[in-house]
Amino acid sequence: MNNSKMNKTLFAVAMTSIVSSASVFAADDVKHEPAKLYVSVGKIDQTADEYIPEPAGFELTFGGDINDYLGVSLSFAKADETYNTVLAETTTFGINVDLGKKFDVNEDFQIKPYGLVGIKETEFTLSNSYAEASDSSAYMGFGLGVRATFKQALVIGFEYVSNSASDDYFPDYDQTKWFVGYQF
Repeated sequence: MNNSKMNKTLFAVAMTSIVSSASVFAADDVKHEPAKLYVSVGKIDQTADEYIPEPAGFELTFGGDINDYLGVSLSFAKADETYNTVLAETTTFGINVDLGKKFDVNEDFQIKPYGLVGIKETEFTLSNSYAEASDSSAYMGFGLGVRATFKQALVIGFEYVSNSASDDYFPDYDQTKWFVGYQF
């Protein structure tokens, strides 16, 4: 097993352990408030290996924190890149669960560092002026992020996610995202 696959396997085991222990955080001493929902839009960059175009684009996310520790989100992403007259496009739908501790720095500022795990369906399309080909694959994503909330409304954050394809035919890829949103 190469180092990249081993690192991803270890990371997957660690994140699965963290997420599966979420019931510990649902104990009576956890503060239960109404869910805080947010919507955000972000700039994404995707990287794979040197032979694959690296598309950039946007991601629209709708999510919420169930409590101070656990959150869930739905996302839609679209990215593209032109490489030697070939247009490479990706369209992704996904669901993520994040686990971390929200810290109330003061009444106007909260910050939440977190780990996340998610499932995505990504469609790849390659096209030029002569032909077009597309296919899709399911991906498992593991990552880290941080989200800051100002005045209980403005949300700003960053995420890094490593996505592993369910099929060896498709490339694994990493994604970084800067985002801004509104919490209500």
